[in-house]
Amino acid sequence: MAIQTWVICNLQPFSVVENKKWQDIVNTFDPKYCFHNRHTLKDQIMIYFEGKKIQVKAMINQISEKVTFTADMWTSINNSAFLSLTIHYTDTNWKLKSFLLDIIPILISVRHTGLNMTEALINIINEYNLGLTINNVASMIVCERIIKDELKKIFNNIRFSHYQCVAHILNLAVQEGFQLIDEAVQKV
Repeated sequence: MAIQTWVICNLQPFSVVENKKWQDIVNTFDPKYCFHNRHTLKDQIMIYFEGKKIQVKAMINQISEKVTFTADMWTSINNSAFLSLTIHYTDTNWKLKSFLLDIIPILISVRHTGLNMTEALINIINEYNLGLTINNVASMIVCERIIKDELKKIFNNIRFSHYQCVAHILNLAVQEGFQLIDEAVQKV
């Protein structure tokens, strides 16, 4: 389990276990260690992931009040697009709890479209039975509208709400304000 945890926590490729130099390092600590190939390692990590997913679902099911689900979309420096999903709730002691639920890679050809984000979010919302808070980017607004229509149609869910992100609104206002600063204000 230590090797799997190291691979997960350090974002190592599964193939690292087949690297001769890496095997030499591990053998200095435990010469009797039996190495698995990358396919076995991947299978073990996926079993571990599925077990953790069951634990997360059980934890979510124990939350007695509503949960909030926030989403953010970004493109990494290597031009890969991702959609992150975070869950927020208050525990029985009224303490705010949050954890990252998922990071979904989005195909580069359709990355920031409302429809593409909708598909990813609907899957998670269905799986975990959650609500959604998103930022105010136009594609996210489109995504929210599609989700609302889908939930209404599929689940007769009319309680779905979209709350605009205050931090995003404030950021947009400040950026707009910087555009209005003229030379006289800059001198002051």
